[in-house]
Amino acid sequence: GFAQVMQSNPRAAPADSLVQISSSAHQMLSRIGKMLRYADAAAGTMKFQFEDVAASDLIGNLADQMRERLVKSGVAIETGQVDHGRLDLDVSHTLYALSNLVENAVAASSRGQTVVLSGRRTPSGAYVIRIEDSGRGMTAAQIENAFKPFSLAQDVRSRSAEGTGLGLTLADKIVRDQKGTLTLRSAVGGGTTVDVEFPPMQRAAAAA
Repeated sequence: GFAQVMQSNPRAAPADSLVQISSSAHQMLSRIGKMLRYADAAAGTMKFQFEDVAASDLIGNLADQMRERLVKSGVAIETGQVDHGRLDLDVSHTLYALSNLVENAVAASSRGQTVVLSGRRTPSGAYVIRIEDSGRGMTAAQIENAFKPFSLAQDVRSRSAEGTGLGLTLADKIVRDQKGTLTLRSAVGGGTTVDVEFPPMQRAAAAA
């Protein structure tokens, strides 16, 4: 619509029309890309390229990536304690899954709040990446609905005002396909914690 207005009467178009057109186009591209990725995941055709990566590098890349994308949100991204560890996983798919979880955390937070990323090793040798916010939190019913694709429930964590309702579903699928687990804990008004646990190196290698 904005493009047609500018073509028919360029002088009447607001100065920020190009910015709005670009923003809308990128939002639509992101939604379509997420739906296509979900279709691949649901059909079992998503390809994984496992590689050895330091957990600290993965978490650091995620934090840097999200800082750049969320400048206007007013919500800070910080890195907490990160234990040394190495992971065998698909970096691209995993970063995509984790970024969806961070976006959900930011959407649930208010301006001035902080989302914290951390990592720890478990006694079994597994590695847990934690995404923690102090936002509005969720009820038990909302947590259950959040894992359902295209959920339409209000305030469900898998669906932001501009989302598709696929972020948490995709993240869970990508993690499980790499023999990992995703656990979500939350309380209304008490924030939300998401733990993404990846298996020890030898188990991940066998899965590959």
